Amino acid sequence: MSLVEIAKLHEIPEDGCLPYEGQEKILLWRSGDEVFATQFHCTHEALSLEDSWLNDDCTIECPWHSAVFNLRDGAAVSAPASKPLKVYPVQIVNESVLINWDG
Repeated sequence: MSLVEIAKLHEIPEDGCLPYEGQEKILLWRSGDEVFATQFHCTHEALSLEDSWLNDDCTIECPWHSAVFNLRDGAAVSAPASKPLKVYPVQIVNESVLINWDG
């Protein structure tokens, strides 16, 4: 497993997201002290998830067609999406947000 630093924790807005473009374009989501990394585009229509709503239960709602995804495992929770989001393992070490691109 190869971990790469992609951000500092303070750079990710609380209860929000930070886009990052590296090996792939992704979104880093922060809910409390937890950080999640997902693919950038919705699996329903390939539109950006950057303006999605982050819910208290660690799900996001796509602003385009209201598909809901679980940030922990990428599962599509409600229609119209049926395919899960790609998620990446994240670790936080001394304020550094590290990602495993290999999943």
